[in-house]
Amino acid sequence: MVDRNLACLVWVALEAGESVYALGDEGSGLTSKRTAQRLKTAKDGFEGQSPVADIAKTTGWSEKRVQQVRGWWQQSQAVQGGSPLLIDIAKEHHADLQEALRLLKDYLEPIAGEVPLLWLPPWEPTPMGKIHVDDLQSHLEDKDLIDAIDLATTEGPPEPRKTAAVEALRRLREVLAGRLIGGHCRHCPVAA
Repeated sequence: MVDRNLACLVWVALEAGESVYALGDEGSGLTSKRTAQRLKTAKDGFEGQSPVADIAKTTGWSEKRVQQVRGWWQQSQAVQGGSPLLIDIAKEHHADLQEALRLLKDYLEPIAGEVPLLWLPPWEPTPMGKIHVDDLQSHLEDKDLIDAIDLATTEGPPEPRKTAAVEALRRLREVLAGRLIGGHCRHCPVAA
């Protein structure tokens, strides 16, 4: 289901040059191709000042739904104030989430046995790294992944940590492959 945060994230990504296909890629975790295409079609209709009835017919939404989505689009335009500030902030936030993915991947690979190390360092991200990882976990909203990350990054017996690291890496790589991260966190630049 489309909500304001998802719509704004899709519109920001489209403005940043992402394709509908990249946004709707199964591995991205952002949305389906159908929803991404509907939001792009609606955005194009709003920008072209198409009648609500035409946008509703093209997207398959009710006219009431198109009016609601138009309100979100108008709010997103008002927040931007004609400047690319919101887009830049959203890009930086997305880059922070990507960095958190890389940080986790780099730490989990040796625990999973994929990269040989003589000694496994403890999980000690920088304070900002910890905030970004927490934000990433909020975005992903995947309890099994969060539990696997928590188990793999906590000191304890090696075998359960290895099993958790393998599972966490499998899931994180799917997110990395999609390049876009859905959901939201308390630091998102788009208000809920």
